[in-house]
Amino acid sequence: GPRASRPGPHRTGARGVQRGARAAFSRVRPPVQDAAMLRLVLVAAVAVIAGVFAYRIPDLDALLLGEEGRGFFLFYSASLPVLLLFINSWLEESGVISRLFAAGAAIGAGLALAVRLAVAALSPAPYLVFPFFGVLLEHTIADERAWLAANAVVSALVAVAAFSSAGEGPPADTD
Repeated sequence: GPRASRPGPHRTGARGVQRGARAAFSRVRPPVQDAAMLRLVLVAAVAVIAGVFAYRIPDLDALLLGEEGRGFFLFYSASLPVLLLFINSWLEESGVISRLFAAGAAIGAGLALAVRLAVAALSPAPYLVFPFFGVLLEHTIADERAWLAANAVVSALVAVAAFSSAGEGPPADTD
């Protein structure tokens, strides 16, 4: 008997074109998803790079100040993540790339220093030098632990704040 004719590669009816177009477009993501993914990748890459460098900040005390400067309290503080968060908020009206770089740097530095300072706070004998105001409790390491723990928390909060601001665009005009 006669065989039923099916549309093949050389014979495409209206339905074949529809199916082909639908299949082709189902593999293409909308531009909004691509832009969001690009932003996420950019922020993550900057955060990783900033985190690697920020994690090593406490090691700079002896390098910059010599052995007498080992444990200088400013190197074991949340000052860098806080500074980066201020830069991030200052760049709110800037372009998308600038904001994403600043947010990524604040996120990476905040997370890396939070981990580094928390590990130092939990170490058996943390050693810090407070040259301007001395120690509060003599013959204990409570001052060092309190300083490190508080700065680890501040660093983590900076990372959270920067992460929250990373997805925001510039403020809308209300005029």
